[in-house]
Amino acid sequence: MNSIVLSKGLTNIKSYAFEGTNLSKIIIPATVTSIDEYAFLDCKNLRDILIYPGVSSIGEKAIGYRLIERYDQEYDECFYEKVGGVVISGYIGSEAERYANENGFTFIKKTGWVKLADKWYYYGKNGALKKCWKKISDKWYYFDASGAMTTGWKKISGKWYYFTTAGKMVTGWQKISRKWYYFTSGGIMITGWKNLGGKWYYFSSSGDMTRGWKKISSKWYYFSSSGEMITGWKKISGKWYWFDSNGAMFANGTKIINGKNYRFSDSGICLNP
Repeated sequence: MNSIVLSKGLTNIKSYAFEGTNLSKIIIPATVTSIDEYAFLDCKNLRDILIYPGVSSIGEKAIGYRLIERYDQEYDECFYEKVGGVVISGYIGSEAERYANENGFTFIKKTGWVKLADKWYYYGKNGALKKCWKKISDKWYYFDASGAMTTGWKKISGKWYYFTTAGKMVTGWQKISRKWYYFTSGGIMITGWKNLGGKWYYFSSSGDMTRGWKKISSKWYYFSSSGEMITGWKKISGKWYWFDSNGAMFANGTKIINGKNYRFSDSGICLNP
C-alpha cells in the first residue's frame, strides 16, 4: 500500500492507525482536526505528507519516526529514530509547520485556496493566510478576520458590498432577491440618485432600485418599470401627469406646455388633458 485516500468525513487519526504500512505519500484531508501520537510509526517509506490547516493537534512522534527498540528494561522506555527525507507540506502558522520545525523535518509552504468546514480560505504567495481584500485572477474577494471568504452582503468601512456564492465582488447592475441594485466599479452599493447611461435612477437607503411613485425631499417622482426617472407627460392609472425636466411632478397650479395652459390638481392630475 503506497498511497491511500482517507475518508473526507474523518476527523481524527488514532495512535498506531497506520503503523508499519508501506505508505510513501499521504494527504491528510481538511476534515481532520487531530493526529494522535505514533499514528504513522514505522512507515519507513513515508516521505511526502500534506496536512491541511484544519489539523490543530499532532501528537508526539505521530509522523516521521521508526521504532528501533520496542522496550528497554534498563532505561524503562522505547527508543525511536527519525526517518530521513521526510517532507511535510502545509500552511504558514499551522500545526503542520510547528510539528515539522520542532522535529527537524523539511517544511514546504502551500499556497492558494483551501476549503475547511465549508468555508474557503486563501494563502498568498508568501504562504500567509489572507485577510481583508485580495485580488485573485482579476477578481476581488474579501476575507474576514478569521480568513474565511465572504459571500453575500458585507458592510466594510461603512459601505455595503455584495459577493457571489463563489466569493467574487460584484459591480454594475445586479439582481439580488428579485430586486435590482447598482454597484460602482469599486463594488460599493449605490444609494440615492445615480445617472447611468444618461438616465436618472433612484436607489433607496437599502440600495434597491425605485420603481413607480416615490416622494423625495418633499417632491413626487415617478419611475418606470425599468427604474428610469420619468419626465414630461405620463399617463398613470388612466390619469395624466406632468413631470418637469428634473423629474419632479407638477401640481396645484397652471402650467404652459407647448403653448397651451394646463391645470393640475393638488395631487398632480391634469384637469384638462
